[in-house]
Amino acid sequence: YSWDLTVTRKGDDIIFDNRPGSSFDFLDVNENSNEVPPDDAEFMPNSVDALSQEATFLNFNFTQQLLQKTNSNVYKFASPNPFQSKDEVAASVGFLYRKWDLGDDIQLVARTEVDGFKSVKGNKPNMLF
Repeated sequence: YSWDLTVTRKGDDIIFDNRPGSSFDFLDVNENSNEVPPDDAEFMPNSVDALSQEATFLNFNFTQQLLQKTNSNVYKFASPNPFQSKDEVAASVGFLYRKWDLGDDIQLVARTEVDGFKSVKGNKPNMLF
């Protein structure tokens, strides 16, 4: 399955991103199956696209069922969600930018998804990536 990525260079920075509307964010299905679903079957319920969208939808709904329904134990990040408008309810995940030094004067910065946290008495919470 291909990755539909865009690569942009701005000065010394190289930015990798997925193309809007691509299937990059969908889950893979049956990539190791003996009977791989047909790629070219348009409007078929067992096509790669249809199964991938269904798997992503089911995975999202399952995670929503596991969330606590009260706001008593919600972690507040230092900065507000830059993608949330005033009238929207925040997503059930948070995002942190992390930076790694790869050596040879190369640094990698990535936006990572935080799915939860674990409270530890006397320490700051442990993020679950």
